[in-house]
Amino acid sequence: MKTWQVDHPDGPDLQKKRFAMTRIDSREFSGYVSLLLLEQVREPLMVTLPGTEVCIADDGFLWLQHFPAGARYVVTSIFNAQRELVRWRVDVVARHYLNEQGMLTCEGLYLTIDVSPLGEIHLLGIADLDEALRKQAVTSVMYETAWREADHLMLALEEDAFPLLWLGEEDLERLLPML
Repeated sequence: MKTWQVDHPDGPDLQKKRFAMTRIDSREFSGYVSLLLLEQVREPLMVTLPGTEVCIADDGFLWLQHFPAGARYVVTSIFNAQRELVRWRVDVVARHYLNEQGMLTCEGLYLTIDVSPLGEIHLLGIADLDEALRKQAVTSVMYETAWREADHLMLALEEDAFPLLWLGEEDLERLLPML
């Protein structure tokens, strides 16, 4: 598994950042929400998708993350410096939890679903998950869990039955004053 902390304390490309986190319990969502403002990055972070490259981190970008209670996924809504939605990223995780310092931490299972604002869906990280299984960084049970969760999420996304994507702008406005 790959483990990361949501405030990215050791992010080598993050030169200046601000971070906020809160718990939300509402009809629409129950869990933690965090906001990371990438004030200054060493260089833009690009991801390669079929037929294109997309910038997901640059000066002024905002990463809004939803951590639904009890779920095996984390949703990141990525906004550019003009607060326009760039992408959604749905990471499949074994779990997310508060560590000893009270910071959200994720144990990732390598698969990420990338969703464009136009609804194009790409599953990323397949080779990484296969490699992790080969190197025994994940068990066969974890491997199967990752695939089951990704299949379930992809179906929900394809059928537009994943309402968490639509909470991004509202929760962005909620967390911006906390930065």
